[in-house]
Amino acid sequence: MLASSSWVSQKIVTNISRGEEMKIATVIQTIQDKYMANILVTKAYWVRKKARKKIHVFQKIMSALEHKLCLRYLYVIYKKAYDGGTVLKDLILSVAKVIFIEE
Repeated sequence: MLASSSWVSQKIVTNISRGEEMKIATVIQTIQDKYMANILVTKAYWVRKKARKKIHVFQKIMSALEHKLCLRYLYVIYKKAYDGGTVLKDLILSVAKVIFIEE
């Protein structure tokens, strides 16, 4: 059975996210052993590249999301304490803009 690149990249993304250095031969062997499917060397290369890209994008989104959730949490706390309003919202957002660190 030949496997699609999307399916294979889904299967190896967890291994790569755990920090395993998956060589192309390892990708092929993993898919053959676990799922009894065959993939070509060129497909294994592109699958590994696609999986690494997914992880990179996911990490980027999660780091931004973490900061947004933290800011939202702070806003909720101060809104309750100081009766909210647009002034408080504008102050918190201006502070967030000032301390934003681009990676």
